[in-house]
Amino acid sequence: MPAGRADKAAVRTAFDDAYLRQYGHANPEARIEIVTIRVMGIGRLDRPVMVTPRNGEAAPARRRKVHFDGKPVTTAIVDRAGIKRGAGVRGPAIVEEPTATTIIPPGWRVALAAGGHMLITRGRR
Repeated sequence: MPAGRADKAAVRTAFDDAYLRQYGHANPEARIEIVTIRVMGIGRLDRPVMVTPRNGEAAPARRRKVHFDGKPVTTAIVDRAGIKRGAGVRGPAIVEEPTATTIIPPGWRVALAAGGHMLITRGRR
């Protein structure tokens, strides 16, 4: 996009020039359709304050067979709100939360780090 206020003719010319560079031909008389517009901004932001989330009501723990390396393994299904700081969960486990699901393979462990982030490590740490 040219700098400044968007001008239909300038946008069309920029499009035709870019199309010609990319594909070696252009058709300035053809109709164009804008399908995607991507915008990127660069700036400096203050770091967010890290707060330790409070433990919520956890769904009851349950288990089901999950395949690891092609073999069914009884796996704990854990609600993230139920992981207490310092306790952790050993894999195999699946940690569920409203916006994500995290798989903890056999031989790995998940614990809550400062700020409530999940720290996933290999072995018994």
